[in-house]
Amino acid sequence: PMFLWSFVYYLLFVESFFFALFVIPFTNHISSAILDAVSKMKPAFYVLFGSLVFMLVDCYFDIGYLSDKESKFASEYQRDHERLFRAHRNFYMTLCALILFLAIYRLQKLYQSKAKLQLELDVQKYKED
Repeated sequence: PMFLWSFVYYLLFVESFFFALFVIPFTNHISSAILDAVSKMKPAFYVLFGSLVFMLVDCYFDIGYLSDKESKFASEYQRDHERLFRAHRNFYMTLCALILFLAIYRLQKLYQSKAKLQLELDVQKYKED
């Protein structure tokens, strides 16, 4: 289980890098290269999205289970409280990764439509000449 949350943690860094790539203005040549690379990874994005949703639901149910649990001893209460804290942390970390993933997906779609409109504009200019 620890591997999954480490994966989500590092995924946030990778997503932040990709988000910065989409937000920083580049020339058309560099932007098209980035779009081509991202477009080739489309099946991986679906798997990643499904995995993030699954982990988010898992954290949600863990939080519900641990919130309702009654502890008889102080050591048991402390352990359950730590597990509840970790479940909350994992939930928010996964939620942030999912939201950033959706923002990157939307930015990629916007850049694709921008490239398509730029191509149509270039064709129109060529026809006018």
